[in-house]
Amino acid sequence: MKKNLNEPSLYILLSLNRQPLNGYAITREVMRITDGRLEIKTGTMYPTLNSLSKQGYMELLDIENPERNKKTYQITDKGRKAIEDEMNILERMLLEIKTELKGGPEL
Repeated sequence: MKKNLNEPSLYILLSLNRQPLNGYAITREVMRITDGRLEIKTGTMYPTLNSLSKQGYMELLDIENPERNKKTYQITDKGRKAIEDEMNILERMLLEIKTELKGGPEL
């Protein structure tokens, strides 16, 4: 079982699940979702947005303000599927951890 998304990628996609957002709004939404635990800095944000876009998980919706090059992004169906797949992987990992901490399965 292979994880497909790193933490910033997962939370960026989650931030776009309700509505399209620009980069700054994505940062704020990730902070809200994680209760301040994860702050995605510019140096991580824009390479991750480019990567997610190239993978087809999100797309550029439009440019809000051409003078400031403010772009709005939206999640795709493929991106929603990636979140669901990642959630299933994480649930399985959590179950494995809980099982092992309780002494593991009988051998």
